[in-house]
Amino acid sequence: MLKSKSISIYDYVEQMRQRPGMFTGGSLAPIENLLLGYEVALNNHGIVEEHRGRRFTVSSFSEWLYETKG
Repeated sequence: MLKSKSISIYDYVEQMRQRPGMFTGGSLAPIENLLLGYEVALNNHGIVEEHRGRRFTVSSFSEWLYETKG
């Protein structure tokens, strides 16, 4: 049986950073859409994802991005 390792959205974004052209096509709109869809899915399924004590929302992700990447 295959075991799946659960990764956070923050880990996924780090993977995107390594190959941005594959995910963005030169625009940040695909990432924004991904994050919005991810937030909707979390809400629809009653899942709370936290990273360093902060609940995931698109706005909290933007704050995290600014704090860590400038």
